[in-house]
This record gives sequence, structure tokens and C-alpha cells, in this order.
Amino acid sequence: MKQKSFLNSLLSNWRLNTIALFLMLFSVSEMNAQCEGTMIHFTWGGGLTYHYNYVGQRNGKCAYVQQNPGTSIEWTGTKWVIYGNSQFLGDSFFESSVNLGDRPSGTTTDWISNFNLAIISFTGDGVIIAPSLAAPTAAAQSFCNSATVADLVASGDSGATFSWYDVATDGTALASTTALANGTYYVSQTVGAIESGRTAVTVTINSTSAATATSSQSFCDAGTVANLAASGTAIKWYAASTGGDALTSSTSLANGSNYYATQTLDGCESATRTAVSVSINATPTFAGGTFFVNAGEQIQNVFGFFSAYSVYTSNVAPTPLAPTSILNSGTYFATLTLNGCQSPRAQVIITSYALPIISSPTCGSRLSSLSAPITCRTVPNATNYLFEVSANGSTRNYYSATNSFNLTQLQGSSAYNTGYSIRVAAGFNGQYGNFGSACTITTPETPVKTKVVPTQCGTTLTSKWTAVYCSPVIGATAYRFEWSNGGNTLTYTSSTPGMQLGNFTGWAYGTTYSVRVAVQNGGNWLAYGTACNITTNSILLRHSAGQESGLSIKAVPNPIETEFVLTSTSNNQNDVLVTVFDMLGKQVEQFKAKANELENRPLGLSYTSGVYNVVVLQGDEQQTVRIVKK
Repeated sequence: MKQKSFLNSLLSNWRLNTIALFLMLFSVSEMNAQCEGTMIHFTWGGGLTYHYNYVGQRNGKCAYVQQNPGTSIEWTGTKWVIYGNSQFLGDSFFESSVNLGDRPSGTTTDWISNFNLAIISFTGDGVIIAPSLAAPTAAAQSFCNSATVADLVASGDSGATFSWYDVATDGTALASTTALANGTYYVSQTVGAIESGRTAVTVTINSTSAATATSSQSFCDAGTVANLAASGTAIKWYAASTGGDALTSSTSLANGSNYYATQTLDGCESATRTAVSVSINATPTFAGGTFFVNAGEQIQNVFGFFSAYSVYTSNVAPTPLAPTSILNSGTYFATLTLNGCQSPRAQVIITSYALPIISSPTCGSRLSSLSAPITCRTVPNATNYLFEVSANGSTRNYYSATNSFNLTQLQGSSAYNTGYSIRVAAGFNGQYGNFGSACTITTPETPVKTKVVPTQCGTTLTSKWTAVYCSPVIGATAYRFEWSNGGNTLTYTSSTPGMQLGNFTGWAYGTTYSVRVAVQNGGNWLAYGTACNITTNSILLRHSAGQESGLSIKAVPNPIETEFVLTSTSNNQNDVLVTVFDMLGKQVEQFKAKANELENRPLGLSYTSGVYNVVVLQGDEQQTVRIVKK
């Protein structure tokens, strides 16, 4: 074998030269005994020198090859091993080691002190001085919530770098960004190109769960961080979901802001923060006062009462009265709670009364007319009354300063021969109580018939624009005038209780007509009233030459909020007769004036909101202007 021949050669040299001891000199070409760029020299006593160049790592150790191929040498971490060829084949040559004290005499010791190196020797043959690198030191380590390899800590030789593994041997060093998990990791140190053995390190990741808290928390008037509520250990509050410093307990809370809670267990603060939305609500005020309630009524059924109110028997009573309690006349104390904020207690004086009911006419009876008064029983201390009227699925209200009203005062029309359910609530300076029991009253079977006003019966009209009037009917929405001369019948429908022949055609001059009127109520036309004879004018009046023949009247402004004036745009400045009717056909006012003086006379200031017809008559010319007052 080549290895044995090499050994025999060495021993033969030793014998032939009668050398008692081989001196091996070990030299490193780079400082700090690092392998990179180094060379090993073996010098034997007979002057024979072998040179070994560093070629890299084998099994994680420094390896050297003889310049003249034939033998190799490798540092295993504990000893030098010489091989019989450069391919690291075969078993190790000279493997026995001795303590420093067993070193043969004459061996140079400078290398030991200068490089802090260990000595591995061949028995009786020589001494090799080689570098030694111990494994680093590291204790068990724990982290909060999460950590990476970069967070691990180890100590070792000066200038050493550390590599972390998840296996005890072999494997690949972990990247510094690798997330840690509970378990064992292994660390080695490297000085230059020499990597030490590995030290096992136990890693523990402590994960702290988030604190629990109600997501929305409300406070009255003001609040601080100390008022916030969360469940957990060592609670901290922050103004942001991440980052920032914990808030002090005296920090004032802001309405509409979010705050974030953490808890800390075993020194680890939860990574997740629990969000809480904060509302700062104003404490309501409740002034108390005197209240009127119907006798025997439960608190929960009192008109205007709702669950935000609490009623107490005294200013120091610990609990409020139950909603089913009966309020009798006397002194109580009450609070108002809004958005979780309760007002201070205020004194409340309760006055009980009997609910109002309809007293006239008798319930179940029929009214004599739509304008007949409907009266309820008076209530002491009441300042007004609310009448509720219902029929055919529709309900209307009427507020009265007295304990009486009639159906014509309601908004809209009332139907004949219809039963109305009516009930009343008493008001006390705008505070209304509960309604009393309902009473059904029926309207008249048919409305009063109307006819042409008696003063016009048997007369002859002066012109086609002479107004013909009938008696207005309360509740009527339209009037139908029928003109008949025996062989020809004409009808004209007006929204007012008046009309002019000039507004329609087909009639004859100088002819006597029988005129009668029907009214519309509730969408239905009722029967005609008594007929009356009227004769039309016999000739058509004509204007003189140069006179403006057309009457032209305008209202400015229109619609109106306060008042308006009439203006004439024709050249005829003769007297005009102005008559104003409301939508029920009731005459509001009437006056005469020169046409050119109309604009100097304001109208409408005293009119209530509604629609009005302004009829202007000048000779045989007539014009109707409709006015809307807001």
C-alpha cells in the first residue's frame, strides 16, 4: 500500500540519520491562523520539507494538499489527519495524539502561544500545531408574539460571525428574515473560513391574545381614557391601531374618535389592538312643570310619554315608578334620558282630569247643516282643544281655541249623508292629552238647494257682462247655471256662485230665460233649486269711435304674499266695478273706481291664504282675474 510505503520511508530516514526526534515546523501564511490562503510546511530533521496548500473545506473542515501530489493533510476540528494521497482516499495516517506535556523535547512552542493553537502529535515522529475554534455560547431565548432569526443572540470569539440552523448537523444556514417558531435552533460561529461546531438553543414564542371590549362606548358630557372599559391584563390604550405611545389615564376623550386597547401577559403585549369607537353625548335638560293627565291613566299611556322619561315619587327615591303605575294629582320628580345620559331630576306637578267627549249634538244624531256647531265637554284649565274627524279612511284635525267647531272649518270639503267619527283631546298651553272616546255624527242627507238671488229675478240684464248671482252653499265645490227658453237649454259651470253671459255662447239677445242653479258637493251634482226668470239685454252696446273696446286688467304681483294692485292697459278709463269672491263664492269686497286709479288702491292685505276671483265690470265688458295668496 502507498500509505505504508510512505510510513516505512519516514521510519527509514529516521533510522538512517540516527535522529532521535523529528521536528515538525508549522507555518501559516495569513494572520490569525485562518485557513484561507494558508500553507502548511512539514520540515523533517534530515532537511526534507513537504508543502501543503489550502484547497477548501471537506466535511466543514480545513483541507490541504501536498504541492507534489502524494499525501494530503486535513484539520478535523480536533486533530490533523494525514492521508496517503491527495484525493482523501484511504484511512488516516498518524492519528494518535498526545497532551502538550507529552510533546517530544526540542519541539518549538512559540506557535502555541502566538496563535492559541492546540497541539496534535504523531507518536515518536513529530508535532503538528493546528488552530482550534470552539462552538459559541447561547442561552434559551423567548420572544413576544413573533420574531425572526435576526432576533437570536449568541456570543463567541472576537470578530466571529454566527450562523443559525434548524438541524444539529449539515443543512443550510437560515436567512435572517426567517420567522421563528417554538422549538430548538442551532448556532455556529465562523472566524475567517473556520466554522465551529453548533450549540443548541431552545426558542419559545409567547403569543398574547387581544383585549376584549365593547366596540362602541358612550359618555356624558366628557370622558378620559380612565373611563374606557376593556377586559384583560395590564390594559393599555392608544390613539392609533399601530405604533405610537400608550395614552395616559387622564387623556381626554374626543367625540367620534377611535381608541385601541392591548393587554400584556408575562411581559408580552398583544400585537393586535382592539378598536373602540367613542361618543360624547350632552346630558339633556328637563325643566319639569305642570302636566295634565286623564284620571286613572297609566304612566306608559300618558300622551307624550315615552321610555326616555323616568318618574319618581321624590327627589331621592332610588328607583322610578313602573310604567304601569297610575299618576294621581300631586307632586313628582322626573328625568329625561337621551343617548344614555340622564338629566337631573326636576319637579313635576300632575293634575288629573276627565277626558273630553262630544256633548252636543248627541252621538248618533244627524246635523241640521254642515255649519252646525259640534261641542265637547269643557275641561278645567284647558286652553284649547284638538278635534279629530275621521270618515272613509281619511282623518282631519282641527285645533280650536274653544270647545266647539263645525265641519266647514276643516281643510277640504265634507260630504253629505256621511257618518263622521269625532273625538277630542284637551290642550294645556300646547300640551295635548289623550283623546276621549269617539262619537259618531252624521251630516245632513242633502245640502240646501240654491237659486238666483231674489233681487235679480224678473229683471233685464244691462249687458252680457252683468253678473248673475246665486246664494252660496257651504261645502259646494262648483255651481251649474241652467238657462232655458223652452226650446233651447244652455248650462254654464262656475267655481263661484256667479256667472256672466259673455263667458259662453248660444244665448239670444232680448230673450227671457228660466234660470236655475245646482251645486256640486263631494264630487256629485245635486238637484237644481227653484227657477227664476231673467231677460237678456235687447241690444249690443257699442263703443264710440276712437274708444278702446277691449277691457284689459292685470293683477300685480300674482301670486301674492301680502297685497296686490289692479292695472288697466286699455284707453277706456270709465268707471269699473270690482268684486272679489273667495272659492266658496262668498263676496270678500266690492268697490267702484276710475280705471286709471285702480293701481293706487292696494288689495288683499286682509285676505287669508287661498284662491280668489276678481271680477272687473266696465260697461258691457267684463274680465275675471284669479288671484292666489300664499
